[in-house]
Amino acid sequence: MAFLNDSKQQICVLGCNLCDSEEKRSLFHNQNNEWACNHENQSANHPRQQDQNSKSDRLNKQINELTERESYKIKWVEKRNEYESEIKELRRAKEKATQKNIKYEEQITELKNKLSSKQEQIHNLLIELEQSNQRLNVIETQFNAYKLQTSQNEENYKTLSREFVIMKQCKEQAELNAKNCENNRLLYERRMKELDDKGFPICLDMICPYTIHCSVSEFQHSFIRCYEQSKQRYYDDIKGLMNQLDMERSRADELLQKIEHNRRQNEEQLKTIEQTQQKKLDALLEDGQKELRKQLAEANEQIKEQQIIIFNQELKISTMDSDKNELIKINQKSTEEQSDLREQIKLIENLLTIKDQDISMMQFECRLYADKLKQTELEKNHFIEKERFIKQRYQNKAKRAWEQCQTTRTRLSRRLVHLRYNRDLLSKHLKKQYEQMNRLNNLFWETGWAYVQSQNSLQNINRQEKEYVDKEMQTILINNKIKQVRYVKLVKYMSPITIVKNQ
Repeated sequence: MAFLNDSKQQICVLGCNLCDSEEKRSLFHNQNNEWACNHENQSANHPRQQDQNSKSDRLNKQINELTERESYKIKWVEKRNEYESEIKELRRAKEKATQKNIKYEEQITELKNKLSSKQEQIHNLLIELEQSNQRLNVIETQFNAYKLQTSQNEENYKTLSREFVIMKQCKEQAELNAKNCENNRLLYERRMKELDDKGFPICLDMICPYTIHCSVSEFQHSFIRCYEQSKQRYYDDIKGLMNQLDMERSRADELLQKIEHNRRQNEEQLKTIEQTQQKKLDALLEDGQKELRKQLAEANEQIKEQQIIIFNQELKISTMDSDKNELIKINQKSTEEQSDLREQIKLIENLLTIKDQDISMMQFECRLYADKLKQTELEKNHFIEKERFIKQRYQNKAKRAWEQCQTTRTRLSRRLVHLRYNRDLLSKHLKKQYEQMNRLNNLFWETGWAYVQSQNSLQNINRQEKEYVDKEMQTILINNKIKQVRYVKLVKYMSPITIVKNQ
């Protein structure tokens, strides 16, 4: 009886495990109760008890076999679920690897785009450098023209100094003529006195002095006119030089304004190019996101289909396990399914090995891509450093050239101020000479004894003027030599820039 109770409990457990729904379980319990009642009613019949015990043993054996088979089947189902989960994980890992590859490809494309943009920027910078070199050449030509103008101005100054010397010689000749006129006047006065003593009329005394005075006054007026004309010429030449300097300053300011305008235009063009590139990148990112969303939707649909297939299979298994009469068929089918599952497991293992190989290949490719990215980053950094070094070198050269231009400009401005100061000194000196000449003329006409003193003073003044002119000529020659040396240095400095341009 204990054995029967154990068999009943095992049958109940097996039935509960096999039955999925509550209705099947209730039917199974009712059948079990009926079978127990019949068994109790028939237990009184002793002749049939042994047969029933043997049948119960057989049933227990069959039930044990079925339980073992069911446990084996459950294990294989669990293994299948594990393999499916592993396959899903492998698929997820593969998807992650593909996403990483896509990201690496996107990064590579971005780096290529950045390199292309930087190459374009370098090309633009080279064009700007060529333009700046052309502008420097134009400035050099203007500087040479200005140098020629300064040389012409120096020649004009030399001619004016020569004219000044000639005017001094004319003044000396005029003084000699004045002396001769005075001697003649004294002779005429002596003769007139002699004639008055002898009794001649006064007509000669009226005519001769008048003629003498008239000639001297005309000579003085002509000398003053020549002197004023030469002075006006000198002032006109200086005004022309000042106007030329103002024109050159205005041209230099216009050139600076043009350079700033071109720089602003280049900055605006760079901004527009960056905006267009950002718009293109945004559009590409949106397209990539749309494609990823479509792929995710397709993957979700496939997952739903697989879930539906799994649910249908579970329903089939529950229907197959519903009837006890079809247990043998189910066992046969289970063996067949086990063989199929083994084959599938072998296939899955082969697929797993293949996928492991694919994953290892993907990892190797990812490592290669990472190495390539590192190499590209190193090349990019090296290229950026090289570009920065070249840019700094050209900037230093441009700064030096600009500083030299500024120094030459300041020196020329100082030279102009010095010339103006010399002009003022010369004008003051000429005024003093003119006043001294007037005073000497007055003293000459008033007293004759002061003539010697005035002559000595004039000689001293002439000596001072000669010394002043000689000093100025020496300073001009020294400045010209200094300018020539600086120009030679500037040519030597600008020669490597031209060599780099030719390269």
